[in-house]
Amino acid sequence: MSRNDELIREALQLDVCPSEELNKKVLQSAEQRTPKRSVLRTLATAAACIIVLLGTATAVNAALGGRISDFFKEKFSKLTYVFNNGSKVEKEWVEGPNGQWSEKITFVDDNVTLYIEPDAGVTSYDLILKIVDRRHNNFVHLSTFLKEGDPDEALYYEIRGEFRRQLLKFRKDEEKAQVLTGLREAAQHADRDSVKNGLLDLASDMEENRRIFYRRIYRLETESNEWDIFFADVSELPMGEAAIILESANGTASWIFLGTITEDTMEWKHSWFYSEDICRTLRNFGTTVYDMRKTK
Repeated sequence: MSRNDELIREALQLDVCPSEELNKKVLQSAEQRTPKRSVLRTLATAAACIIVLLGTATAVNAALGGRISDFFKEKFSKLTYVFNNGSKVEKEWVEGPNGQWSEKITFVDDNVTLYIEPDAGVTSYDLILKIVDRRHNNFVHLSTFLKEGDPDEALYYEIRGEFRRQLLKFRKDEEKAQVLTGLREAAQHADRDSVKNGLLDLASDMEENRRIFYRRIYRLETESNEWDIFFADVSELPMGEAAIILESANGTASWIFLGTITEDTMEWKHSWFYSEDICRTLRNFGTTVYDMRKTK
């Protein structure tokens, strides 16, 4: 039995919440089996923000200085959408103290202001949704971006995968209905297929209560256009402990994810580069392994 097998055996013992030290040992063992160039680091690429600035102004921190052109305003506005949900909304461009610019979005009757800060170095997509429940008005800012060299396909998966994870908290029927309306309305105003299709497919996933697994990973020491996105519909798999084998959306890598299939997704605990040895070890210790690669 190899040292890697011993570590996997240890991780698969009855303690389903192994220590951080053990987690690191398992991952380090898997990483040592690959060339240094292929080591991956996970970066947070999108964040769900509820930015509530009650009647206040703020200094902006955009990467764009000087006078902002009408051309840039028009281009940027096509990559943002506000689902106002019946509220009066005002938009304007404001200049910060250092000559930097941001788009100021105000929900007038709610006295809520949000700022979207453009970055000249990336292509971003921002979606703001007003979701009303019986007690609160929720202002949700969903944002993602493409670095220079990233394909539009990455934007599609970011919207369908990462946005979904952040919208799952709106589970009540009346909240969910507003989210679906907002997504489909935003899709009607999108001028990029990756954005439009991502929003429409996301709405369908949420409406049909699909279980979706999503993970985006950037590679170290490589060009900016080398990325790995893992996306899978695991709706047909039974809930419980399992491992899944996935091929990245761009076809450059296969990984094994070990975790728990839940009502909404698969919550993974460990991951490795694909290896028959690892799959064999997992099966030997009673773990069901689903090979979900399109090309095997």
